[in-house]
Amino acid sequence: MNFKSKQNAFSLIELLIYVAIFSIVAGLMTGILTMVLKVNQKESASAEATSQLNFVMQTIGRLVRESSNIEMATSTATSTLKLRMKDSAGLSANRDPIVIWLDEPSKLIKMSEGTGTYQRISDLTDNKIIADKLLFTKFSQYPGHDTVSIDIQLTYNSTNPNSRITRALQSAIA
Repeated sequence: MNFKSKQNAFSLIELLIYVAIFSIVAGLMTGILTMVLKVNQKESASAEATSQLNFVMQTIGRLVRESSNIEMATSTATSTLKLRMKDSAGLSANRDPIVIWLDEPSKLIKMSEGTGTYQRISDLTDNKIIADKLLFTKFSQYPGHDTVSIDIQLTYNSTNPNSRITRALQSAIA
C-alpha cells in the first residue's frame, strides 16, 4: 500500500512571509487612512472659516449699502460699527440703528437692530469660529459717499493645532 501524503498546511517560512506582507499592507492602509482623515478635518475647518467670513462680509456690505448714515468718527479704527437706517420710528419693523461689534468675552461677532422693546440682538458668527479681530474705519469723501474699511480675522475653534485655520480679509464698502 502506497500512501501519498498531502501537504495541507503552510510551512513556517511561508507563514512568516504572509504575516510580513499583511503587516506592511495594514501599516500602509492605516497611514493612508490617517492622512485622509487629517486632510478632511483641515478642509472642513477651512470651509467653515471661509463660509462664516463670507457671510459676515456680505451682511456688513449689504447693511452699509442700505444705510443712510455711517455713525462713527472718521479715520479712527474701532471694533463697533453703527449704521443709521431709513426706517419709520416706533414700528416693530424698525431696524434703526444697526450696530455690529466684536463681543470680547464670547469672541463672537454680534449685531443689534432697533432700540428699546423692539431691539433684536443676533450672532453673525457661531461658536465654531473665534473672531480674533474686527476693526472698522470710516473714510469721508465729501461730497461723495462715505466708505467703511473692514479688517476681519476669524479662526476655526479647535483644540487640535492642525485644525486651527485662520482666515483674514481687509476690504472697503461704500
